[in-house]
Amino acid sequence: MSSEQLINELISIGRTKGYLPREEGRTREIGEELNKMGGMGLMQTAHEQVSSSLGNVKARELESAWSGIGMWRG
Repeated sequence: MSSEQLINELISIGRTKGYLPREEGRTREIGEELNKMGGMGLMQTAHEQVSSSLGNVKARELESAWSGIGMWRG
């Protein structure tokens, strides 16, 4: 799956279910995949797209959900 597809899926999750509780598995899986593909830079790009599409509240939820993945600190 491409990074664009993963980010689109991430936005879809945010629209429908949200990113919390943190145990929501797919959100963390996507974060781990993005981290493997492009590290913190790609995770930041995904976060920016979530923020732009869904707003700051959802972006903050994503920050918390991804805490501890790679260099990400929520």
